[in-house]
Amino acid sequence: MKTATKSMFCSTTFIAWCLLLMFMLSNNIAAQDGSNYGFFADDPALTLVGDFLTDVTDSEIEEDDDAEYRIITNADSVYAGESSMLINFKGGKSDRVRFVVDDPVDLSQFNDGGEIVFFIKLLDTIDVHIEVEALRDGDEVNGSDESLEETYGLDRFDLTNWQEIRVKMDTVSGKSFDYSQFRRLGFRSRNNASSFLVDEIYVEYGKTVGITDASAMLQKFELSQNYPNPFNPTTTIEYQIAQTSNVNLNIYNSLGQKVSALVSAEQTAGTYKVVWDASEFSSGIYFYELSSDKGNMQTMKLILLK
Repeated sequence: MKTATKSMFCSTTFIAWCLLLMFMLSNNIAAQDGSNYGFFADDPALTLVGDFLTDVTDSEIEEDDDAEYRIITNADSVYAGESSMLINFKGGKSDRVRFVVDDPVDLSQFNDGGEIVFFIKLLDTIDVHIEVEALRDGDEVNGSDESLEETYGLDRFDLTNWQEIRVKMDTVSGKSFDYSQFRRLGFRSRNNASSFLVDEIYVEYGKTVGITDASAMLQKFELSQNYPNPFNPTTTIEYQIAQTSNVNLNIYNSLGQKVSALVSAEQTAGTYKVVWDASEFSSGIYFYELSSDKGNMQTMKLILLK
């Protein structure tokens, strides 16, 4: 009887710890997901209001007379997940493809920070322009038109690799947009015939840090979002510690089981980067946890897509 009681107590304790871990992780997920908005993404964490691939009709994607798009599922033409978008411009004056929101979306959290993130693979040697539009006073469109090459570092001669583009939303075209009335995100080629692929288009919250804030950030214990995310098969994790500490950085699966130990050492105050090679792991959601002997701990989510 004592043995059975002890066994029942252990099982109950184990279940309680699992529920506690799941509760902590679910809270962490909710906090992160609430800061993202997906336009065209296979990653479920980036499609919080529905994605343009499966949840809305073609009417939400505008194509002008000199432009066309189609969904591509060829694995060689996809950055992450199962699909990407192929955009063809014929070289005319009406060569835009836009992601349109029927009713203005309140993205006011991005008024003082955040980035538009997307991945682009050029099929022609061409510069691509990005347009960000929001409503002003409810009806007048306030838009931008910026060169990805000149402003965001696009290599227009690279026809082989996927390139990650990050557009700081609070400095688009040098203007202050009211993202509480966000309306459209678009691409155009400036009257040049071209073809390119885009994938995983979303906006991500992240406060912009100026030079004056850099020294203050180094005084923090902070775990940053890995990049790229989603990834295959390697990703970089960056973190900061404020003082010399015994630091541990571990990877856990969705069941809360530790599957990889990336760091276990004493480190001095500063910023560190670690690369996780997940070649031997299957696709799915994982968590990475940073902790120290000073009582600090932070956990974030990452997604492996093969």
